[in-house]
Amino acid sequence: MRHSQETVKAGIFGIAGNVILFLIKIILFFFSGSIAILADSFHTLSDSISSMLMLAGIYKSRTPPDREHPYGHGKTEYFVMVFMAIILVFAGFMFSKEATLRIMKPIELKIDVWILSGLLFTILIKEAMSLYAFRVVRRTGSKIVQVDAWHHRFDTITSVFVLFSLIVQRFGIVRMDGIAGFVVGIIIAALGLKFLKDAYDRIMGVPPSIDMVRGIKEIAMGVDGVRAVHDFIISNVESFPIITFHIEVDRNLSVEKAHSVADEVEKMVQKEYGGVCVVHVDPACEDQSVREMLKCLKERIKDVEVVQDVYTVSKTEKGFVVEIVFKRNTEAGKKEEVIDLIRKELVKRFGVENIEFQERPGFLPEK
Repeated sequence: MRHSQETVKAGIFGIAGNVILFLIKIILFFFSGSIAILADSFHTLSDSISSMLMLAGIYKSRTPPDREHPYGHGKTEYFVMVFMAIILVFAGFMFSKEATLRIMKPIELKIDVWILSGLLFTILIKEAMSLYAFRVVRRTGSKIVQVDAWHHRFDTITSVFVLFSLIVQRFGIVRMDGIAGFVVGIIIAALGLKFLKDAYDRIMGVPPSIDMVRGIKEIAMGVDGVRAVHDFIISNVESFPIITFHIEVDRNLSVEKAHSVADEVEKMVQKEYGGVCVVHVDPACEDQSVREMLKCLKERIKDVEVVQDVYTVSKTEKGFVVEIVFKRNTEAGKKEEVIDLIRKELVKRFGVENIEFQERPGFLPEK
């Protein structure tokens, strides 16, 4: 709740600050006629609109799960990011177009010192807003506030560039105003495209962070009775994480005891990361030859670029089963080639036959 209040406060602060800065820049534009200042002022206005959308996204994402949305509304912020990004792209291209006309037909501007001073004042205020927003991001981890923070930072950078162009303009380089406006427009559009891609990736689903996977492993291995952890599937990472993985326990444990171990792991993981955690229990392999085989495979795949991991090696009545994970987008022919090489090496080193390879999907960050 404290984090939610901080993000709301950051949104309100951003709206108020951007509206004031927009009005100041519009006044500077009216007295200077600079297309660069006009573009910069609307960049600031777009920041104000994005802050309003940010608040709407935060409010909606805090809505509890309902009948139609049992996983909550946490992904709302990513759809808000899409709208924010579209605003930036549109504004950027429009100002680049107008600035191109100013480059082709430059206008000599009269830039007084007080206009430069006013622009410098807006730069200092905007950077203070950026620093505050990034501090909120560090405390809350909010992606949508991070977008807003970068809006502030890029507004600062573009304003610095505009200030520089106006200073140069005073020395007679009349096309500099149009050039600055064009560059600012391209920066705005590029920033919008970046956020659009980031929102798309988040909506479609991205792998969990390595730190998150490592943290879950540490929690699970810290529970008495857990021998190993593997086969992770972690989805909907930020808004409502759904976490599943396998643990290995002593094969001689009773069903009741094994269930108790898994239940403790689930509780510990859910306490740390929220969402839902479901743990599958595997019997730990006690066969030394199989353990040596798995160790050999773990070492061998370090030199194989397309293999992400080897989960387990198990012994059956017919032979051995190896669970292998290939990196995404690996071609079928390459997979068969790698499996054939590994099979030959296992036969040569361990004298085993009847090796079945089962490919498992990979959901973790690729190495």
